[in-house]
Amino acid sequence: MMSTIVEMTGATSVTELVRLVWMELALACLAATVYFSFAGVMVKPGQKEKSKVQKGKNSPRSMCQASDQEPTTHQVIAKALRQGNVTEAIGLLMNLPEITEGFVPANIAPRMLMAAAKSADFDAVVAQMSVLVGKFEARSFEAVAIEAAKNKDMSACRQLQGLAKAMSIPKSTQALASLAKGLASNVDSLRALVEDEDTEVPLAKQFAKAVLEACSALKEVDLAAEVFEKVAECDAASLRLAVERAASAVSTGHENSSKSEYTTQCKEIRMCGKNGDLPGAISIFEQEREGTMTTKMYNSIMDACIECGKIEQAIGYFAEAKGSGLADVISYNTAIKGYLAQDQVAAADRLFAEMSQNGIAPTIASFHTFLNFRVTSQDRAGSWSVVAGMQAAGFLPTSTTCSIFESEDRYISRAPQNSGHRRHD
Repeated sequence: MMSTIVEMTGATSVTELVRLVWMELALACLAATVYFSFAGVMVKPGQKEKSKVQKGKNSPRSMCQASDQEPTTHQVIAKALRQGNVTEAIGLLMNLPEITEGFVPANIAPRMLMAAAKSADFDAVVAQMSVLVGKFEARSFEAVAIEAAKNKDMSACRQLQGLAKAMSIPKSTQALASLAKGLASNVDSLRALVEDEDTEVPLAKQFAKAVLEACSALKEVDLAAEVFEKVAECDAASLRLAVERAASAVSTGHENSSKSEYTTQCKEIRMCGKNGDLPGAISIFEQEREGTMTTKMYNSIMDACIECGKIEQAIGYFAEAKGSGLADVISYNTAIKGYLAQDQVAAADRLFAEMSQNGIAPTIASFHTFLNFRVTSQDRAGSWSVVAGMQAAGFLPTSTTCSIFESEDRYISRAPQNSGHRRHD
């Protein structure tokens, strides 16, 4: 009897113990569920996936892929022009609000003009572009004329000459000088430029000099005499000196050797800058002031000044290059790089805006200069703003763009947590 009672008591104790443990576990799970729910640790699967998607949208790789999938109208137009589909580009262009306001956008106009100039059926393209007469700015034509002359594309220069007249595009002094250099071997085209009713008299000194140098090379006396009749008296003496120098270079056959000499001097200037020898770089540059200065010479001395940390001197040479009509997109990019090196962001922004106003189209390197500065400063909002501007200008992100963003992650991983680096999220 006693053993039966003990067995019943033991069974009851075990059952009671299991019940109590089960109740404790249930209460603990309930408490944990309530705590994690209010603390926000537990996230619904749908929300978790959504957060991953949102995070992925801001990655450089996804940005590159998205830009390929959803190009802007400007990007579509730029792509059509690169492929030579001028008709398609014109159709898209007419839907842009900028056209109704008066002008073809500055980031599209030079590309359209060059595509038209290189078109196999030039007359047909000009007829299609008749809806855009008077809608091209002088700065856009200047940019494409400089590019054609730089590439020594005489055919494009000749077509641009006719395109300017057909589309009622005003030609700046720099545009005229560039066309004259591009058409230097064609007397008839040079004469057409000089005698064009839209060419103002007295002739601009820079334009007259380019024509006279070509006349010296071609030994064309009649056109040279006509140019001298149309220049201002105050410019005649210096132009005669320029003609004498050009004739001397042609007669002695030193033209090609002088170009090679300039290339060597540019390399020497840059090397002095890298070695910290700015006085040596300036000495080489100043020796060439008496001769004919080139864009490469100015770019070289500017680069040397920035290498040595003399930003103000670099900007001074940049101002000289602009005044002489020798500043190109590399000159602007170099000056912008100098300003950003000293955290003068406002000055760099002003120079970037001025570049577009002067008809010099920024390159993707221009945007990468700003992007690298923003990423190095850990200014994420500013970085994405630069990318947006780059895409609006018709440039798709490249592997370089993505690598600049990736450098930020490497920089952050190496930096101490309490290093005091700024972060602009």
